[in-house]
Amino acid sequence: MLSDSLWQFTGIEYLYEQFMPLTPYGITWKNGRKLINDHEELKRIYDLTEAALGFINAAPEKSDKVSWHLRRLPMVQCSHQANLQLHEIFQYKKFLLNYRQIISVLPEELRQLFGLSFDSEELLSKLDIDKTEHETFYVSSKYDDNLRVIRQAIQDCDDDMRQRNAQLCQELIQQFQLDFRFRDFLVIPNESAASLGQDKLFLEPYDSCHVRVKPIFDKAYQQLLADRSQLVAKEKQLEQKILAELSEWITKEAPAINGYTQVVRQLDIAFAHARVALQFNLTRPVINTCDVPISIKNGKLLPMAEECSSMSLQYWPLNVDFNDPVAVLHGSNMSGKTTVLQTIGFLQLSAQLGMFVSADKYETMVFDEICFVGEIAWQK
Repeated sequence: MLSDSLWQFTGIEYLYEQFMPLTPYGITWKNGRKLINDHEELKRIYDLTEAALGFINAAPEKSDKVSWHLRRLPMVQCSHQANLQLHEIFQYKKFLLNYRQIISVLPEELRQLFGLSFDSEELLSKLDIDKTEHETFYVSSKYDDNLRVIRQAIQDCDDDMRQRNAQLCQELIQQFQLDFRFRDFLVIPNESAASLGQDKLFLEPYDSCHVRVKPIFDKAYQQLLADRSQLVAKEKQLEQKILAELSEWITKEAPAINGYTQVVRQLDIAFAHARVALQFNLTRPVINTCDVPISIKNGKLLPMAEECSSMSLQYWPLNVDFNDPVAVLHGSNMSGKTTVLQTIGFLQLSAQLGMFVSADKYETMVFDEICFVGEIAWQK
């Protein structure tokens, strides 16, 4: 984790805040603010960014589709958890649907470069048993014939109770001019309740001047209600059984799904890096494996360049070659020493955060650590 003082001194936040991954995996990586000091890892990140850049430039509409599906990907972390809840299984289905769509949009060359593959068709077909390909999930009756039978029985009970309720409401309207349609009870004055019969209506005090009136359903209706409760309990048991079976399927696919999330993170980061590179016209840094001088051609400290532009002032980019491993900057006050240090820090942090740089050419090496020692003038 880079120090806040270094982060503030170099002004790197100006560029880093525009690096916007779309998935939870990419966002987590971004928030880590990891300084990458492995040459091969940086080369791989740059290669993926270049590939993403080429794709965005060549096929902007398809690139937008990839971004749309990346944004739809939820966070899933597959483990050996025994039973998943319905909403958790929904997240896996949503992830697999969007991941498969990303693969279908990208050309074969990029699929191979990023390691994109989809080997979970059987699992997805079970999660999407109705073949809707919608970002929804429910325990479909197609999972179990018994579930279909029980749900039909529940529907029959509902229809019968609805019919009996409508019939009773109509009788009460005709006999007592009381309308219980869309109401569970009515509140009426005490004097109006005196003439009501007790066989079809249940009365209880509401306040000193009113009573609450409810319809009394017959034994057949009460039996239907009891039957429905039993059917709902059986339905719940079957649903839990199906969810447990689907959980087992997901657990079996854990290695593959965890692999998908790693690939998604790389893809998301590469496309986010590419978008920033396009926005600021950044170039790929040259990272050497041995200790070499730092060489900068037209390097820009972007926040300062933007500030100068807003004030209609000319900004002069940095051109410099450091031929020795140690350098001392000296000069009079206001000669630009701090700006040179800030620019070098800005470019080096950009490079070792995996980003392209704001220079026509930036050649450097990998540093194990980058520190800021000093006092930031504007914090005094």
